[in-house]
Amino acid sequence: MKNRAYKNYIFDFYGTLADILTDEKDPVLWDTLGQLYQAYGADYEGDALKKAYAKHVDQARKELIELKGVVYPEIDLAYIFNQLYVDARPQSSNSNQPDDWGNLIAMVFRVLSRKHLTAYPHTKEVLAFLKEQGCRLYLLSNAQAAFTNAEIDLMALRPYFDAIYLSSDAGICKPQPEFLK
Repeated sequence: MKNRAYKNYIFDFYGTLADILTDEKDPVLWDTLGQLYQAYGADYEGDALKKAYAKHVDQARKELIELKGVVYPEIDLAYIFNQLYVDARPQSSNSNQPDDWGNLIAMVFRVLSRKHLTAYPHTKEVLAFLKEQGCRLYLLSNAQAAFTNAEIDLMALRPYFDAIYLSSDAGICKPQPEFLK
């Protein structure tokens, strides 16, 4: 590849480098998350938690659209999971919420909803080949940092990239031009 056409390569993560299957509608997921919230003093049953989550996600998207003036906002689910806790715990009780609650619950949410995750065949070989050729590799993905960073590490793909950009960190997602830039 001595006469390579490009020196920079941008990859997406899910569906490009990693094959994933999730089921975020699974009632067992929401029941289990509800029990976790209950264990820390926030009163949620599974279906109520799912509905409150959807309401918070919709509201956060609307707020980001207005705040950033974008068409394609990307919310941070860690913030949403934290807000759900704050909303449901009794005001008179002392919070026994862990400091990193939102990130913890986002990770639990992903682990419980994830049915399958694997790197596609030859992903590492292709990335290694490009790096050996002196190419710069970037990851640009519509994804939640709270669990995608762990999944990148789980696939052992982080060392191949010169930089990683995740939409939840930016508050916008593809195809928003500002995120692509």
